[in-house]
Amino acid sequence: MKTYFTSILILLCTGLFIVGSCKKDTISAKEDMPNDLPGHISGMGETDGKLTGKPFIFPEKIEIKGGIKGDIYLAPAQDYCQIKGSGAFVLAKMDLVNHFQKDTVFVLPAGLTFLADQAADQHGILIQETAIYLAKGENCRILLYLYCLNARKNGSSNNSTYTFGPITDAAPMTELIQLLKGKTINYEHLTQEEFIDLKHDIQQIVWKVTDYNGLTQEDKDYIKTLQHHS
Repeated sequence: MKTYFTSILILLCTGLFIVGSCKKDTISAKEDMPNDLPGHISGMGETDGKLTGKPFIFPEKIEIKGGIKGDIYLAPAQDYCQIKGSGAFVLAKMDLVNHFQKDTVFVLPAGLTFLADQAADQHGILIQETAIYLAKGENCRILLYLYCLNARKNGSSNNSTYTFGPITDAAPMTELIQLLKGKTINYEHLTQEEFIDLKHDIQQIVWKVTDYNGLTQEDKDYIKTLQHHS
């Protein structure tokens, strides 16, 4: 009889150990999953990890000579044939060559991210889709204004370099992109004064998504006041 109760006790203890171990593994696995909450998005703000989303494929017959480089956000150069996008502290420049045998238009999608090669620099994001027009055989240096995804890192400089990242799938950011869809926020649709005022307001809203607690009703009401472009 003593042997019987001893065997039962061993089985119970073994069972508790297995259940406890499984529960611990489940919690650990959950903690390792990407957190899609504002202020906890992989690769954004101060959250570790890589930016996630759909891969971006750049047109094969459009050459980027020398790669994607930064410009000084406080005093960008003036020798650009096109200035596009919207943003405050990340400026990306590309020397484009059109190798198509015709005039070409290609669209950079909303949510396209730009990965900073230097760890101290901020990643950038194109918050609204942007069309680039190139004549047949044209060489064109373009400047893209981008919003910053890491509030406590450096803005762009002449020493900054970038590569294309994914088109973000982070729910808090895609919500903001949808709210801003069609709004007049890009450089090419505004006067210089209008753009300067607006870009800093939107940057603060972007940082609420990437570094802080997310959009407030006040932010959403502000976005509603922005005009749509034709």
